[in-house]
Amino acid sequence: MRQLLEKSGISFIVLFTMWVSGCGQSSEQNIDSSMQNIFENYLSGKIEGVDYRINYDIGDDFRGKTSMVLWGNGKYRIESSVTQGRKTLNIKGTVADHQVIDLTQCMISKKLWEVKHIRPIPGDSEPSAKITITSGDKTHSVELWVGEIRKTPAFKEVQDLILSIIKRESNNEILEVGR
Repeated sequence: MRQLLEKSGISFIVLFTMWVSGCGQSSEQNIDSSMQNIFENYLSGKIEGVDYRINYDIGDDFRGKTSMVLWGNGKYRIESSVTQGRKTLNIKGTVADHQVIDLTQCMISKKLWEVKHIRPIPGDSEPSAKITITSGDKTHSVELWVGEIRKTPAFKEVQDLILSIIKRESNNEILEVGR
């Protein structure tokens, strides 16, 4: 009886330890891969264009703000005060499907979901840049302080592609450079 209890106790400890460490790993993997799953489901057609949204936001009231919402069907809404004379510009329109696909493929190839802050807090009066992916009730964001962007190539490359869409669609009236 004593040997059975010792074996059961050891088995329980081993199983419990494996379960706890496995839970931690799979939770982290689910968090990291959820954004990737949305990307892949959009590209495979499991998510319709109207149900897939990419949001980009950068700036603050002092330096100016730029934001873009781009849906999987190519429709977009852009707003920016980073213009000549700081006049707020609002634009709505549609880009070709391949531009949304190219941006999504770029986010996958750069593993955007792995981007993390380099510093725990921003510098003095340092705004942030944020890319948010939404599908249905699932929303996943990646955010950096603007001073971290140049040191984070994955974010910078995705941001550059987003800014190229913003500049092209505004006929270069929006002067946002990603700081």
